[in-house]
Amino acid sequence: MATPTESSILSDLQTSSDSKIHSLVSAYLRLISTLANSKKKKQDEAAVRSRAKQFLSFLSKSFLIIYKRIYIQNPNQQQRASLSDFFETNRLCITCLEFVSSQFTGGAHLVFKFAFLVSF
Repeated sequence: MATPTESSILSDLQTSSDSKIHSLVSAYLRLISTLANSKKKKQDEAAVRSRAKQFLSFLSKSFLIIYKRIYIQNPNQQQRASLSDFFETNRLCITCLEFVSSQFTGGAHLVFKFAFLVSF
């Protein structure tokens, strides 16, 4: 099986309704989430910066898509069941963004602001 690309995962986030979403995003973000969950106090700044540049685009785009998928007025039972994967995926993306935000002036706030400005 081919390794999913950023664009294919973002496409799946937009259209898929199955529970594979979280596992796809988790596998894609494994490099950065491993660093974020590391017990080491002092991370290699070059490695963090490299991962930040690699995943920032994906993270900012994924927040918009996840928000649109989560925001359902009066969801039915089936929609509620599928939302838990999107909430878990959103939590993972937030963890990764918090970790890399130290590499950017303005931090995570800048990424969220940019992402939401682009969507409107």
